[in-house]
Amino acid sequence: MSGARRRDALSHLLAVTDLSEGWQLVDERTWWTGRRGPATEWGTRARRQGSVTAWRSFHDGKGRWMWIQVVPLATRDDADTALHAVKERLLGNTTAAVEVVGERDVHVQPIVGATAMWAREQQVRSADGAGGGGVALLMAAAVDSNVLVLNLSGDPSWDWPAARDLAARQAAVLTGASP
Repeated sequence: MSGARRRDALSHLLAVTDLSEGWQLVDERTWWTGRRGPATEWGTRARRQGSVTAWRSFHDGKGRWMWIQVVPLATRDDADTALHAVKERLLGNTTAAVEVVGERDVHVQPIVGATAMWAREQQVRSADGAGGGGVALLMAAAVDSNVLVLNLSGDPSWDWPAARDLAARQAAVLTGASP
């Protein structure tokens, strides 16, 4: 993938300058959309279009983490369909020192620009059993022909209004609207 293509995909994500003071970029990645996991019709259309998925992670230097992913698809209908499959297609964190011990879907107020969305709360604990537990918040939305995914974790725990605010700001980047 060309550097220009990678930069363009990353330009659709929130950046450190879009966040409150103290946040640092940890990592960013891009990959061709529709080439991971089982083949789907929406993935095939995105692949034919040359779609590039972008992912960026951040740390606040104190104990909070977040990552944001944008998956550009060929159509709005494809984004709505892919939204439900994204739970199984998330990029795994192989360095996480926690394990999920429980999870539940939660209702959150829709964000402007989203045609559909879901939110999930995961209870986690230290993988070695030495540390305490915590909560990770996941939220995904279909915005125009994109799927955006947000994952928030760490201590102090995030709350849903903060998650919704970040998702709304990311949606505004995608639509060119103000959050």
